[in-house]
Amino acid sequence: MTRFWDIQLVLDSTYTEEEQKTVIVNSRSMVHFIERLLYPLNFRSKFSRLVINCSKLPVETEFSLGKDSAIAYANISQDLGCFIHSDDEKYLAFEKILKHGFEVAEKYVELPKAEVFDAIEKFKSAGFINEWVHIEKTWKRKGVTCIIECHHKLNTFQLAQKIYKCDILVQDSIIAESMPREWLFNQLLGKVMLKEGGKLIYSVKSEILSIFDLDTNKLEIFGSV
Repeated sequence: MTRFWDIQLVLDSTYTEEEQKTVIVNSRSMVHFIERLLYPLNFRSKFSRLVINCSKLPVETEFSLGKDSAIAYANISQDLGCFIHSDDEKYLAFEKILKHGFEVAEKYVELPKAEVFDAIEKFKSAGFINEWVHIEKTWKRKGVTCIIECHHKLNTFQLAQKIYKCDILVQDSIIAESMPREWLFNQLLGKVMLKEGGKLIYSVKSEILSIFDLDTNKLEIFGSV
């Protein structure tokens, strides 16, 4: 048994390429919010990922396990109509896929359906916002606090840096940005260090993304924003 927490939404070829791309890319903010709530529950299952395939046509097989035993597939038939022209339409489409997919999958295996549905409502109540704190670090002797926030949106992922000196906000900027896909934005998740000379450095492995000078309040960004 393994921890179940990974969800993926996919449209088949009965939908246009633009609609398929919209679901693959834009659904990640909502789905990632749900996954962050599922992960600490440590729900045990035979698989860790559920892929929900949505088609406009009737499906022959509702549920199956993949060749990779860590992946299961729920196949649903649902016509989402036109949903790509507004954020509200997109979120509603993603919600429909999620709920229908878990309804189908739970007929065959035990899943945390109630928790997923509850997470959807929490996401809506939060204003469709998926944000979390990656780093919050304080240097008491210097009176400096640095907070690195993750802003996971429909079309983008942004890394925001806030710096306080003696509890006063002196810097609030976006220091890195990527497409809203985990395999991309995970590459931006690094660490912050305070170097001699009052240089606050945010880096990923050996790559420096930003340097903030505490003496001059000057920010240098080395990535693409």
